Amino acid sequence: MSKTQPLITATATPVAPPTAPVTIAPAAPQPVLNVIPVPLCWGLVVVSAAILIIEIWNYIS
Repeated sequence: MSKTQPLITATATPVAPPTAPVTIAPAAPQPVLNVIPVPLCWGLVVVSAAILIIEIWNYIS
C-alpha cells in the first residue's frame, strides 16, 4: 500500500467557496386580500356554510 498514490492531495492554502452577492428585494405591493372588507369575507363564510348544511339536509332526507 505504500507504493500507491493518494487519491486526494491536500492543498497548502484553504480554498474559500465563492459567495454570491446579496441583493434586497424592493417593497412588495399591498396584497389584494387586505383590500377586501372583513365583514364581506365572514358573510361569504356564513352563506357557504348555510348552503353546505342545506345540501347535506337534502342528501339525508
